[in-house]
Amino acid sequence: MISASVNVEPRIDSARRFEVSRTAHIAIATLTVIGLLLRFWDLGAESLWLDEGISATFSASPLPVLFQTLIERDLHPPLYYLILHGWMWIAGATEYAVRVPTALFGTAMIPLVYRLSRDLYSHQPRGNAIALFAATQIAVSPFLVYYSREARMYGPLVALSTLATICLWRAVARPERSGRWVAYVVSAALVPYTHHFGWLVLLTHGVFVFAVGGRVAIRPFAVALIGVGLSYTPWVWPSILQITRLRNTPDFWQGAVSLWFVVSHAFTGIAVGFGGAIDRQGPVQILFVSAFGIGLALVSWRALRRRERADTLVVLSIVIPVLVIYALVANNPKFADRYLIVAVPGFSIMIARGIGAIMGPTRGTGVPRAGIRVARPALGTALALAIIIVTARETQRVFTDDAYRKDQNRHAVDFLIGNWQEGDAAILLIDWSPVFDYYAHGLLTRYGFGPTDDTQFIARNLNEIIDRGHGRLWVAFWNPEWADPTGTIREMLDETLTAMPFRDPRPRGLTLRLYRVEEGTRFDGADAPSRSEPRTYEGGLELLGFDLPADIAVVDGDIVRGRAYWRLAQSTDRDLGLAVRLVGGGHEWSSADQRLAAFTHPTTAWRPTRIVRGRFDIAIPPGVPPGEYDIQARVYDRRDGRELIQSGATSPRPARIARVAVARRSPPSVVPAFGDCPSAGVDFLTLICDAGFPARARPGDRVTPTLSWSRNRMVPVLDERARIGYRDGAGIYWSLSTETPGTSRFPPSAWATNDVVLDRRVMRLPARVASGAGSFVVAVTNTEISLGATTIEPIARVTVAPVADGAFRFRFGSFAALAAVDVTETVRSSGTVRARLIWRVLADTSDDARMFVHVADEVGRPVAQVDRTPGGGERPTPGWVEGEYVFDDVEVPLGTAVAPGIYRIRIGLYDMTNEQRLSVTTSAGLMSDVAEIGVVRVTP
Repeated sequence: MISASVNVEPRIDSARRFEVSRTAHIAIATLTVIGLLLRFWDLGAESLWLDEGISATFSASPLPVLFQTLIERDLHPPLYYLILHGWMWIAGATEYAVRVPTALFGTAMIPLVYRLSRDLYSHQPRGNAIALFAATQIAVSPFLVYYSREARMYGPLVALSTLATICLWRAVARPERSGRWVAYVVSAALVPYTHHFGWLVLLTHGVFVFAVGGRVAIRPFAVALIGVGLSYTPWVWPSILQITRLRNTPDFWQGAVSLWFVVSHAFTGIAVGFGGAIDRQGPVQILFVSAFGIGLALVSWRALRRRERADTLVVLSIVIPVLVIYALVANNPKFADRYLIVAVPGFSIMIARGIGAIMGPTRGTGVPRAGIRVARPALGTALALAIIIVTARETQRVFTDDAYRKDQNRHAVDFLIGNWQEGDAAILLIDWSPVFDYYAHGLLTRYGFGPTDDTQFIARNLNEIIDRGHGRLWVAFWNPEWADPTGTIREMLDETLTAMPFRDPRPRGLTLRLYRVEEGTRFDGADAPSRSEPRTYEGGLELLGFDLPADIAVVDGDIVRGRAYWRLAQSTDRDLGLAVRLVGGGHEWSSADQRLAAFTHPTTAWRPTRIVRGRFDIAIPPGVPPGEYDIQARVYDRRDGRELIQSGATSPRPARIARVAVARRSPPSVVPAFGDCPSAGVDFLTLICDAGFPARARPGDRVTPTLSWSRNRMVPVLDERARIGYRDGAGIYWSLSTETPGTSRFPPSAWATNDVVLDRRVMRLPARVASGAGSFVVAVTNTEISLGATTIEPIARVTVAPVADGAFRFRFGSFAALAAVDVTETVRSSGTVRARLIWRVLADTSDDARMFVHVADEVGRPVAQVDRTPGGGERPTPGWVEGEYVFDDVEVPLGTAVAPGIYRIRIGLYDMTNEQRLSVTTSAGLMSDVAEIGVVRVTP
């Protein structure tokens, strides 16, 4: 008798099927109880935070007032508020009570995700295992446990979305059954009424049906969508009003986010919450990425190649929300992980699918295959247990870790009630009045400030508050950088009112201050600087002046604080910064770099013609020699560091803000230690510390060391100069700097015995210094000490002419000429002009020259430019050697404002010490300070 082996799906008799079903039901019931306990445990222990206060306060209103409030003040649909309104009528308004509806919806997610997974993969041999593992993730997910314990609509949103997806799957499976489509319409209609992001779920459903649902399902689905749309008709106009108000509300979240940022942050949050487990532990990262990656690869392959409906739906439920959310937040990065909560069911199923793929059956016979059939389920089970253990441990941190703690609004308001005096008022920054009112019960007078950068509006509102007779103002800050992006409100309060001491309870998430209002106090909203010094920069930027005297007297260790007034003639996409420097004796003593206004208020957010104030601080370092210094400022683009040019200038120049007369502090300032501190005797001086000597350098590099000195009490002091040099690997000593410590205005003979004086130097390594190991040394009279080893790296110099020698078109100063030029002939608007320059070095030089490249219009006005050290920023001219050729590839980005046309390319060199341009001599003997090396055509 001949037998044949046929591969068929294993039959499960009715008793076995009943046993599997009963086991699964017991498992789901157990998981649901565990999830219920996690979501209800100590539910009312923490304060409501701002958004929860909005939920509780708005929902407590009568229905007509509730609807009016949602339309005029909120941004969400009404379903969740109506549910909470009815529940609060039954259970009250305690913190525990208002969180119960969300906790119930969060618990319902466990059987819902099990049901969805079971329906999707009922045909799979391990379909029940996939469904149980997906439900287990939902039960112990720290992400879902956290949001299920919050009185907001995100728990109901994801639960109702899952229910609608179940109904859709069943309707598509049997499209001829109208009852299933009715169930889908009812469930789907609830989703956008819960949150506007619910439309992402319906979009996912639509793409799924039109992609793989088949013609027989498309028509009833279209009818169902019409039904959902008709059900949403009453809220269409209110939603338009909400979105319009959102677009018109000032929002100072600026910058841009990448798709990777959205994906990585969402993946981390959804996988293991906000406790940082993935960031802290590499194995956790490998664990989740491996499971998700295997699931994604399998599901995507089956969806694309085999058009599997279940896998297609799972992929779309993740990809579509991610892409749409990214499109919404890409240029307005107000992103939170909860925005993608509708992707959580698909995420959990995807990981479960990956585990199922590892555990999947292996067909065939043989010992190796039998071994694999044992190993794969064991590996999959181990991976599943590891994921559950990690997520369960992270869920435990939801109750203990600070990353999950809510703001202590209850604690803050209770403190204010206990310390309130007649005539007090509270200013809430940002306006968190809903949760404030929830705890204050109307007992405390409060005023709220929303996000604004309007100085006059701020002053007018603050004056209206004090005009009501308040003697003290409590100010409660919540996220003040958002509410007060320029810092103007805080500045006005600090400068106009008197700060009062109090026992600060330091509530988590909040900052409290107390001010006394003196009689006759007025807030000044004038936008005029105390010292007018108008300057105009390229791009329509205006500097109006400063709140800072032109001449200032300070002592070392002080901080000079000033304010600049700015205005933009038109909107800009450039994030501009301000570089403030303290300069004296040819040295830079301290610096501060920042945005023109507050860090949270970049120029990309400024409104045209509105005056913006920006504070800046510059430190006078302890130990700086007495004398006169300049405070200088440069404006630059923070993206590429390019400095802006003032109107009428051809190259960037620093603007002097103020002259500072520095005196010595008595008793002398304590100079902090820095760098290496040998405390070594150098004749009659002691070198305390030194810093700024590099471990590796190249010929021509700039070295800017700082040293601190004190005088030796036991030795008569002479006003000798301290010599700093470099002894190279060939034993040759190169003198680099010879200056009096403390400068000639404050020589060592003028120092007190306990003085510590800073010594700042600017030096260049010579071009012909030998490569290899060497050291910097310092000496005063006789004693020489080493300042540390430095290795000089060799430069690959080109001494053979790369082009045929001939008459040079341009000679720069006395040491350089252009041997060859190659310029891009055509470039698109907003593109990049490229040029290759080859410099011929005619002589060694100590001139520290910087190169500028201008793209100029027909009248010679630069429309784009680059300003940098030659050789791509890596070949300073003091490192050039006579006879060599230096290659220089230049790129000049064109801004969007550059119109099509013909433009001239001009270059030049200028001395960095005095910012004077070097002379340019043409081959015909004509002299200028700029060389025109070609033209470029800019096309649309």
